[in-house]
Amino acid sequence: MLNNFFAVGANNDLTHNQVMRKVFQEFLQDNGEDYQIQDALRILDIWHEELENNDFESSSDIAEPIFKRLSDENLWDFYDIRILAAVIDYTGTYSEVYALAEKLLFALEKHSHEKRYLNIKLAIRGNVSSRLLRAKYFDSDDLVPSEELENWFAEYIQASLDLCDQLKLEPQKAMFHIRKGLFYQDDEFISRGFYRLEELGEKEYFRVLEEDAREFKFFTGIKLSKNQFNRIVGANIRKRRNDAKMTIAQVNAAADIAPGYLSLVEAGRKSIGSFEMYKLCNAFSVSSDYFFEGIERKLEICDNKVAQLRTLETISQSFSEEQMEYLLTLARTIPKIGS
Repeated sequence: MLNNFFAVGANNDLTHNQVMRKVFQEFLQDNGEDYQIQDALRILDIWHEELENNDFESSSDIAEPIFKRLSDENLWDFYDIRILAAVIDYTGTYSEVYALAEKLLFALEKHSHEKRYLNIKLAIRGNVSSRLLRAKYFDSDDLVPSEELENWFAEYIQASLDLCDQLKLEPQKAMFHIRKGLFYQDDEFISRGFYRLEELGEKEYFRVLEEDAREFKFFTGIKLSKNQFNRIVGANIRKRRNDAKMTIAQVNAAADIAPGYLSLVEAGRKSIGSFEMYKLCNAFSVSSDYFFEGIERKLEICDNKVAQLRTLETISQSFSEEQMEYLLTLARTIPKIGS
């Protein structure tokens, strides 16, 4: 049953997900409690949140019981590794995701004689490459040492492409080409991937990846997402706590904030409430402005671009045809930034 669940290898097959949910629920009714089947149902809930609501925070909450149950790596069996591979994106920071991936790949080696071994390696490397892509575009600058991130992404994306060749998985290979293009802002890789998906007739893959491409490629300078906001504030809270040489337990004693909740806030996986923010300000002897450092700069970039475009639009309304022609000619001569 779990073999069939993971056989598709992609979370965007809605029909497969609906069928498997019914199968799992019927199994639990007939057989009682089964931890791995319950985990699989949680994975279906995560995929639903991703497809319907694009809600990283809710998905993290759903994944948390899985990580709690499987915290002892000495007890992992093959399906435990496969379950963790499916939710590895939600471990925490991108460095925590990478660390867990290395543990999973090491534990997986004892199954290297099995045919399904390569598929699980691809799932681990594929999901980590997705998390690293999100880290580049959505994490606070303070959380992303760029050289480390670049090296890890290059390692995992190339390994994913090699595995796709071994397993003859053309749609997945196209997906990884698109991710590589988004990470390096390379239009050639992106176009090549989408063209191949069209050739293969993979409409669902195309639809989901097109949404990803729109989110990642055009994110900078358009808006500040809730996830990015949470990460910046969380990073500032952790920085202040470290500067004050306080442990999370000491903050709990000083501000009466639950350690588990504060850990999630610092990782950017939970929003900080206004009253909790007030208690942290008192505990750290800072004003609330301290925790929003870095946000103003990102919003300023966004506002400047919008303001510039609106100013240009207003001024150009009074242009003569000759002036408009001159403006267009001038625009064509401007070199592409970053090319």
